[in-house]
Amino acid sequence: AADRSSDDATRRSLLIGDAERVETTARFRVAGDLSKAMRLDELRIEIQPKVATTDGRVTGAECLLRWTHPNLGEISPIEIVKAAKSSQKLLELDCWVLRKALNFISSCRHLGNNYGRLSVNLSGFTLSSPNFPKWLELQLATFGVAGSELDIEILESAVFEDFEQILAAMRTIHALGVSFSLDDF
Repeated sequence: AADRSSDDATRRSLLIGDAERVETTARFRVAGDLSKAMRLDELRIEIQPKVATTDGRVTGAECLLRWTHPNLGEISPIEIVKAAKSSQKLLELDCWVLRKALNFISSCRHLGNNYGRLSVNLSGFTLSSPNFPKWLELQLATFGVAGSELDIEILESAVFEDFEQILAAMRTIHALGVSFSLDDF
């Protein structure tokens, strides 16, 4: 209600109905269940190939976050991210996704498959976390993945959240061979 009322500074009151109450309850439930879902691997990543339109060859892939909640059913990626933000678990979620992605790259290589560079969406919040570049370097080494096999996608708006910190992190991470691209540009 506070978020909705702040959209209109002249509004003095806001009526919350049954639909809003159900939506808010579900959002709190999703936020409360998120850590457990990561721990129990209820969350999953699906791999979407990137295909060249000229010749149909696979040029890379993108990780897509999915969650089928045991009681609420399919939760959209947007709702997962909103829940992670509201429960201050965004860094934990981004790191969970990255570990799954790096494990996928490593497993594919062991099976003799190469999907090219794998793209993973990350929040500006995670990129601005002071220890993130060092953590990523350690994870790359742990999974035996070259930085050149990973592409980090960020929203262009995220770059401006903490510009100096994010730019410094991007430079450090880019030195590991990781590329960056803008998501939804």
